[in-house]
Amino acid sequence: MRIFSTFALFIFSIILNAQNATVKGKVTDAVSHEALPGVSIFVDANGGTSTDLDGNYELKLSASQIHKLEYKFLGYKSFLRTVNVKDGETMKIDASLTSEDAVIDEVVVSAGKFEQNIGEVTVSMEVLKPALINNKNTTQIDNAIDQIPGVEVVDGSANIRGGSGWTYGAGSRVLVLVDDLPLLTAGVSDVQWNFIPVENLSQVEVIKGASSALFGSSALNGVIHMRTAYPTDKPETKITTFMTYYDSPANKDMKWWGDTLQLIRGISFSHSVKLDNVDLITGGNYFDDDGYIQGAFGKRSRFNVNTRWRSKKIEGLSAGINFNTQVNGGGNVLYWLNSDSGGLKPAAGTLSDFTYYKTTFDPFVTYFTPNGCKHSLRTRYFRTYDVNNTQQGFGGDQIYAEYQFQKEFNKKLVLTLGAMSNFTFVKAVLFGDHKQYNYAIYGQVDKKWNRITLSFGARSEYFKLDSTTTLSNFVYVKPYVNDTVMMMPVMLRSGINYQLFEYTYLRASYGQGYRYPSISEKYIETNAGGIQIFPNHDLLPETGWSAEIGVKQGVKIFNWKGYLDVAGFWTTYNSMMEFTFTAIGGKLGFQSQNNGNARINGIDISLVGDGKIGPINVAFMGGYTYMDPIDLNFDPNDTTISETDKILKYHYHHQGKFDVELGYKIFSLGMSYRYTSFMVNIDKVFESVIPDVASYRAEHNTGVGIMDFRAAVQIATSSKVSLIVNNATNVEYTERPAFFQPFRTFTIQYALKF
Repeated sequence: MRIFSTFALFIFSIILNAQNATVKGKVTDAVSHEALPGVSIFVDANGGTSTDLDGNYELKLSASQIHKLEYKFLGYKSFLRTVNVKDGETMKIDASLTSEDAVIDEVVVSAGKFEQNIGEVTVSMEVLKPALINNKNTTQIDNAIDQIPGVEVVDGSANIRGGSGWTYGAGSRVLVLVDDLPLLTAGVSDVQWNFIPVENLSQVEVIKGASSALFGSSALNGVIHMRTAYPTDKPETKITTFMTYYDSPANKDMKWWGDTLQLIRGISFSHSVKLDNVDLITGGNYFDDDGYIQGAFGKRSRFNVNTRWRSKKIEGLSAGINFNTQVNGGGNVLYWLNSDSGGLKPAAGTLSDFTYYKTTFDPFVTYFTPNGCKHSLRTRYFRTYDVNNTQQGFGGDQIYAEYQFQKEFNKKLVLTLGAMSNFTFVKAVLFGDHKQYNYAIYGQVDKKWNRITLSFGARSEYFKLDSTTTLSNFVYVKPYVNDTVMMMPVMLRSGINYQLFEYTYLRASYGQGYRYPSISEKYIETNAGGIQIFPNHDLLPETGWSAEIGVKQGVKIFNWKGYLDVAGFWTTYNSMMEFTFTAIGGKLGFQSQNNGNARINGIDISLVGDGKIGPINVAFMGGYTYMDPIDLNFDPNDTTISETDKILKYHYHHQGKFDVELGYKIFSLGMSYRYTSFMVNIDKVFESVIPDVASYRAEHNTGVGIMDFRAAVQIATSSKVSLIVNNATNVEYTERPAFFQPFRTFTIQYALKF
């Protein structure tokens, strides 16, 4: 026994002595020299550790042995190092990682709620970078999102691949997120685009297709995710100011402002800094628009603060509070007086003045455990308050919380589990006082085998609006006389991605989705410009699914790198909600109704890239989308139904766009182009009730192309002056009936960064 104890003690001492060597250091970006958190460090091809939020790491190694260390991070080339550490020695090894050679290695997080190479995701995704946002003098983000292939924002309503059309005040089939938190307003469930902090965006990610499994209601048509930036090691301040001049319309009879100048003025700023273990970013903007439509002016002020505290005592623990508040006032116009001299004047009763107050308060906690688990709790209080001169104001409060657990196993399998709750309380003249409760649980597994990536996810939701309750199931609907209890979707999604060659990825995906009606859709009752809006207490959720097959191909021309993406898609909607012209109680007007089934299929092509061709820097984003939006409620054998009537209202068949920027030394030139085919089908009542709609559509029955130009000069390391001309050819056009879009504008912008 004594011999055994002595032998065990001897072996134990050898083990202890073999583990007393240490390697530590910091991992940074080779170009920016910024710290890289989350870099995986493998020891002899096995697990090791990962860098913390400051890019630091520490490894315990067996002494007096040769070890191979490999540093790996998405979007970067691997870094290899061989070491031989002596007993008791502490060796310092700093690593600088260089970016991969192709844009196809872009890192995204929205597809699976974890970092992935964009080429390996199983769904169609597009990424919008801050450079294009800033270069186009974007004062609210929807104007830049309009440049993304297959995506369009019509009068504030976002749609992807034609999934929504124009849904004025009727909620959204596209979920808009800022840092993983939804930004749909209480009650109305619309998007206030000018509330999003454009001055501090690091990336905009767009998922095309049903995404309800991970993101829930309103992601029926896809997701637009805005990600804000964190401070770098060096403090940075950015100030941008601009002035825009409205040119006269081609039809001089429309110009109601005479010889006065109609201007837009604005200034924005952001400041980011690291204060020991605290990250701090502040930002804001002021915007003053005289307006090009009489009475439709706009003034707003916004201020935001993002904070993140990183614990020194508990490695991997961070917490923070983000805050954003805005006051926004102006005038809304529903439709024109007429299409000629009154094209930029509101019809009687269609102009209203408003003041919005919006505030978000977002505490969060994130913890990375030593064994590689991630725990995340994100919460939000969202307050919206609207005052107007039509006695139709409302107030709404949302309290949102989402917990997420994530575990990555050997860099080959990622498990994501989550739970969400959302409470909404509204008080409104328009649609009354209501309470809505929403709970959800979800999970997703992403598995990678060599060249194959598989993804499977599911989500179950519970909704309660006043006395109406929904539970989980996919098809069962059981109505009651005075109440409605419905079994609602367990949403499923699945996808596969196969890397055929080094930069060739094939993918296919299927996803179910649904959208619960907004409070306003069910209960709104008002009159706007003589058009009656009726409530519909029996309005049911809409469901659907989306499938696609696609290929993403990396391309390289000299030193210009990018990717070409081609996808065929098929989307169906059941119990589709639309505002429909109807007669109730002897009155004519519109009501949100479940109008049956619809199908949208087509093809989506995009080309994105940047780099150098000779001495010229070239950045390009462009694409073409063909959509066939069909209303399936018509009898295909009914010869009395026209082909136009079978097309979904407020939809298009063709959409094409591109943006290119050329840079040489201190100079840059840019051009954007957007083409949309004719909107062939609208509510016929608009043509009979609103002046000139029928005649204007008959005369302007082709598509429209809009061209923008910009030029800039970097007058110093920290200063840039730009000239931007939007709608350069001064095209007269409408995106929805009886409302002209802006004519030509000239903008001078000055940007300072230090």
